[in-house]
Amino acid sequence: MVENYFRKSICFNVNSRTTSSDYYPFGMLMPGRTLSTEDYRFGFNGQERSDNLKGVGKMNTAKFWEYDTRLGRRYNLDPKPNAQLSSYCVFNDNPVKFTDVLGDVVKLDGFSEKKILRILRNGINASKDETPYYFDNNHELQIDKDKASKLTVDQKNILKNIDETVQSDIVFTIKKSADSDYIPGAITTGGAPANVGGSGGAATFPNLGADKLPDFSGKSGITVFWNGQAATNLFESNGNFVVEPPYSILYHELGGHGSIRYVSKIEQIQARGLTIDYENLVRELHGLPYRRYDETHPNPISPIKPFEVKSLR
Repeated sequence: MVENYFRKSICFNVNSRTTSSDYYPFGMLMPGRTLSTEDYRFGFNGQERSDNLKGVGKMNTAKFWEYDTRLGRRYNLDPKPNAQLSSYCVFNDNPVKFTDVLGDVVKLDGFSEKKILRILRNGINASKDETPYYFDNNHELQIDKDKASKLTVDQKNILKNIDETVQSDIVFTIKKSADSDYIPGAITTGGAPANVGGSGGAATFPNLGADKLPDFSGKSGITVFWNGQAATNLFESNGNFVVEPPYSILYHELGGHGSIRYVSKIEQIQARGLTIDYENLVRELHGLPYRRYDETHPNPISPIKPFEVKSLR
């Protein structure tokens, strides 16, 4: 159907229709299928049109860009570059799946903000009214300092690492991924490409840099790959296999690996063990058994004792 290839935008006021426009994928107006009053300035993606530059509907303006709707190309460098993409591309070259209202960063069509907020809230055992987490108008995770100040000491200790990722200059992306999805640049111990399922359904890994290699400095961004599900049989605790709830996984990845390894720049092997210590803060808050160190996450003090359980009290 034709509708699969264009977007339609219709706006009304109380008395009459203001505009009705059909677009090709990157926002170019379809000839003969546009009706708009002269004083209405907005178009595709909710952005202001710059009709004085190239003609009606051929250029759009946002806070961080001017871009040509016919070429699907911005006229300035992306202020939040992704080494895997051209600094001049828009919408990740997929305007059907992605939006970019400000022209600075693309939000992935994966997890909903509502789901991520619910998981983060559950992780610190807070109610909707108590949670300090929220997404701002730019769809970026933020922390309400006033609400954070009212949390318990145990909750604050957990929140601290998430706050470090939020306040850092590193762009973190939580990406909904299938177990079969490969992690760009990651390889297994056997030298094969690593996928999400092989990492237990979740992994935190740096994006590729300009040299097409993982940029462990974090300057190219860090992605949390996650299938969005609870995990089973990942480790033993007191001799039994247990289920790892979604909040435990997300805090392990974002507040553990994300904060400890990439924000605090702790050496990789030690950071993995400290990530278990951090996850155990979350598990303790919920009365769950501690997670043991393992071969991937060894004891940060004595790596030769990978299966020791550390008491947090």
